[in-house]
Amino acid sequence: MKRFLLHVCMVLLSVSSVHATVFLVGRNIAVFPEDAQNSFMLKKEGHSYLVIIPNNPEKVKKISPLYAKWEKDIGCNKRGVIIGAYPEEDKNLFVASLQALVNADREKEPTQSFLCGTRAQKDVWNFSGGPVKTNLTEEEFIRRILLNAQRYISASKQSPVDYHAFRSLWENVKNSDADWAQNCNAFAFSLLVYSGASELPSIIIGRRSMPGHKRLLPSSLFYSFPRVPGLLEDIRKKEASKTILDRINFLMRNAHC
Repeated sequence: MKRFLLHVCMVLLSVSSVHATVFLVGRNIAVFPEDAQNSFMLKKEGHSYLVIIPNNPEKVKKISPLYAKWEKDIGCNKRGVIIGAYPEEDKNLFVASLQALVNADREKEPTQSFLCGTRAQKDVWNFSGGPVKTNLTEEEFIRRILLNAQRYISASKQSPVDYHAFRSLWENVKNSDADWAQNCNAFAFSLLVYSGASELPSIIIGRRSMPGHKRLLPSSLFYSFPRVPGLLEDIRKKEASKTILDRINFLMRNAHC
């Protein structure tokens, strides 16, 4: 019976991964991203980004010239687009701006581990997140995400967005339920919300903090597509409940009789 239930679970998981086209991926932070597997990892604060792998890429290309332009081999026999935001290079974290990049080199290794890595490789990154849900068609959702990514890149060049390194640290230490920080997590969250996501996977895992993951960046940085009503409230309620359960589980695991 146990084997049968395990088989059913594996089938369901495989089906959901086949039909998922947009992933929100949370991971640890490599101090030296150019050699991530051998780098020292920051495990108390995390980074999130998007991986897009359409089921029907040709259909997406017909309505999204950006997908046709940005699609590339992202490893594991998959073609798609990776989008994330990072502090401006060669700048002190406390004065850097928040820059969005498409198919950043630093995401190559973690993305391959996320898609087809061994258990040991996945453990290095401590992945969280998963498929993003939407009421839109695949091609329209991806089209909006890519348009909003391009919009942010252009708008932030004209009006740079502060990276908010201090706020990220302060949110982590002082109030993990706050939404103060403008960082990679805020960018990924905003990009999905402004593009029509209907449900986001949780990127909270264990004791790792993801500051900024509930913050919306200014709407002027994105196109004004309709947002799903009540999405922000639902996400914040679920995250608050998960945070409370995580804290209870942590206390129980560390309790001594």
